[in-house]
Amino acid sequence: MNQTLASTIAAICRERDERFKDSLPLIHQLLAEYGEHDLANRLFMEIPRDVPFEVVADLFDLILHSGNENCSEAIARSIRSWLRQGGDTRRMSIALRTAEKQGSVEGPIRPGRHHRLSNVRRLFKALGLSVILMGLSSSLIGAQPRPTAQPRPTAQQQSFLQKLSAAAIERTHHQVRYDPGYQAIAYPGGDVPPEAGVCTDEVIRAYRALGIDLQKEVHEDMAANFSAYPSKTIWRLEHPDSNIDHRRVPNLMVFFHRKGEVLPITNRAAEYQPGDLVTWNLGHGLTHIGMVVDQRAELTGRPMIVHNIGEGPKMEDVLFDWKITGHYRYFGPEKPGEAAPPGRRTP
Repeated sequence: MNQTLASTIAAICRERDERFKDSLPLIHQLLAEYGEHDLANRLFMEIPRDVPFEVVADLFDLILHSGNENCSEAIARSIRSWLRQGGDTRRMSIALRTAEKQGSVEGPIRPGRHHRLSNVRRLFKALGLSVILMGLSSSLIGAQPRPTAQPRPTAQQQSFLQKLSAAAIERTHHQVRYDPGYQAIAYPGGDVPPEAGVCTDEVIRAYRALGIDLQKEVHEDMAANFSAYPSKTIWRLEHPDSNIDHRRVPNLMVFFHRKGEVLPITNRAAEYQPGDLVTWNLGHGLTHIGMVVDQRAELTGRPMIVHNIGEGPKMEDVLFDWKITGHYRYFGPEKPGEAAPPGRRTP
């Protein structure tokens, strides 16, 4: 993926206030490099399919609001064509989301959001569509069992969780470029280059420091129980892919539901212990994962989270910054003859 495009995607993922102050300069740079010719289709083909469709729609929306009338109208024409042609589900989802954003509440003011958009809006209005967005992030993962109250970890488990917390904190000393692109990697024990990665890679690397290979564990469970995972529904895959499956938050959520302990989601910070895994909905269909560690924020007293949301692995006070969608504890694969700990779901 083009470096400017990758940087733009990462900036859009990072900016949650919808004002996109860092993304807009990158949009202008992107348009200068790509030009208007067949812009939407070229971007669609180049952006990896594991980038959520909502992020691509945000990219298109920013182009529409960029003040570059030629590029804006090129995007609008392609969206109109996609909606009329139908076909590829991902392309249709991007088109519907982009059209909905043009026909909904104006939202924060961005540069170029004035008379230049009149022709663009007419293109969408001519479609006569009533657009309904689907809550893919939650519905595609499927209904999951409710968690029950969990017993305190054993001394051995507590020692494991402390080591896991330390491994996560150690990751914050590494320089990592946020790169959501698909890469072919070895199996088992495969990893993307150490200077690259996303939120899931920090969880994977922390576990790998303790000898647990989430790539292998997720792949084996998906190979045996593929229909339990959302890969076909979200990414239209027909079989497991050990290069990417374990690097996707929705897959990890299903895996931890199946193989780990499912813990209560509460607004009480004390319920979140070092080594626990937390997933969030960032909005616009974006999901995120991080790990609770044994350090506390000075001002709030809340447990800190190690995560990578676009600027490499960081330890921050963000536990309640977004809507929590999952709270898990995972001690690794069961050993032969070992009983599942209380709270572990039986597939």
